[in-house]
Amino acid sequence: MIPLFTTALILGLAGSLHCIGMCGPLVLSLPGQNSWGAQILNNVTYHTGRVLVYGILGAILGFVGQSFTFVGLQQPLSIGIGSLLLIFLFLPKKLKLKLEAKVGNTFISQKVKTAWGYFFRKQSRPAFFVVGMLNGLLPCGLVYAALAGALAGGSVINSGLFMIIFGIGTSPALLAAGSLKTVFQKKLVQWRRILLPLSIGTMALLFILRGASLGIPYLSPEIHNDTVKSCCESH
Repeated sequence: MIPLFTTALILGLAGSLHCIGMCGPLVLSLPGQNSWGAQILNNVTYHTGRVLVYGILGAILGFVGQSFTFVGLQQPLSIGIGSLLLIFLFLPKKLKLKLEAKVGNTFISQKVKTAWGYFFRKQSRPAFFVVGMLNGLLPCGLVYAALAGALAGGSVINSGLFMIIFGIGTSPALLAAGSLKTVFQKKLVQWRRILLPLSIGTMALLFILRGASLGIPYLSPEIHNDTVKSCCESH
């Protein structure tokens, strides 16, 4: 799982360039701009809530993915997710935006956005923790790609850790957003056009290799269905 966790971190770091453009204004709107210490504390509180939700979502998907492993479908699941990520990567930008817009207009998404606004207006540190948690539930194509990876994590722990590492990877650039110059921010956002697709593509290939069970240590280890066999033999 080491290459997978490394990919999660790289995906998060590369995706943070995307996050600066999408969530940068939110981070800058957190109070404490006149106090460096208060600003850092508010940001850390916010990102802790966000990363926690990513971990919970990853663990839930890990539980679902674990059931595929139990019935001997880990290989097709891994290859299928890798293939879907590659397809998503080459979809036209307009189509991606339409898909995100549809998800963003669902009843649940609207409720999350309403709750997000309510807690943000409270302007307290506990409220910012909840705001971070709610932000982790907002529609985002990058997060969907990471969650697809978590689904093929193989276990609750691995999938939860995958999403936590991904979330941690997205945090440094956002924590620094308040001190970065606008020109530098624009340069970073330009780099996302290269690094983000490269990270998603690498993750997709890793899942396909993992599902291929080629006997390559770490990259494509052999997948054994001993659990399924023993279960069948006991009957």
